[in-house]
Amino acid sequence: MWGGLVIMEEIENSFKTLSQIATQIDFLLLISKVTYENGDILDNIVSLEGYYAEHRYSKAILSVNLNNVIVFANSYLEEFNKQLIVGKFPQYADRIITYRRIVSPALKRIEKWTDLRNVRNELLVHNYRVKGTSIFSTTHQLREYNAPFKDQEILLLGELILLINKQLIVFFPDEIKNILGDNDRIIDKYKATANQVNFREEITTITKEVENLKKAALNINIGKSKLPQAFRL
Repeated sequence: MWGGLVIMEEIENSFKTLSQIATQIDFLLLISKVTYENGDILDNIVSLEGYYAEHRYSKAILSVNLNNVIVFANSYLEEFNKQLIVGKFPQYADRIITYRRIVSPALKRIEKWTDLRNVRNELLVHNYRVKGTSIFSTTHQLREYNAPFKDQEILLLGELILLINKQLIVFFPDEIKNILGDNDRIIDKYKATANQVNFREEITTITKEVENLKKAALNINIGKSKLPQAFRL
């Protein structure tokens, strides 16, 4: 009996993880769709400055959101493929096998993007490195990625993940109802140190310190007009 309860808790924890990730994807897709539909309005209201002035605000939002869809989609698939498997939960074997068979069309479509994980690792989260070597290295060779890059492709990826997730309640109704009723929230699972920050005051003070140290060590004058914000002195 006790072992059964432990296993149920473990599979429900996996369902919670999958559902939390799917919720993040759903939210990102919603923001992306609203941004896409109201792009002209947003661009008329908000404009970017300096180095980024030629970039459309709506396109910037879409780019950031859709990149995060790729990151979360990879996280979902890792949990799905490593945790929600018969080897982990033999007691649920029949349901897991049937569930995975039902969602197989969505999985097969996602698997056509054979470099989905590589894009996440090499272009989005791991410092532009391929097997430890910077893509800016002179030894780096042009690499072609079979992965979603266009907006419509990434929207498709996100919707496929949501389609897979929605089928959970059909095959695991009791377990899903349990996790929906316990009000578990990610924000309740960690505690942030209560640091008080005055952004403008601190960045002004630290900037002055850096400038003073620089002046003491160097005598340089780099033009500002053509430099990205991250490099302006």
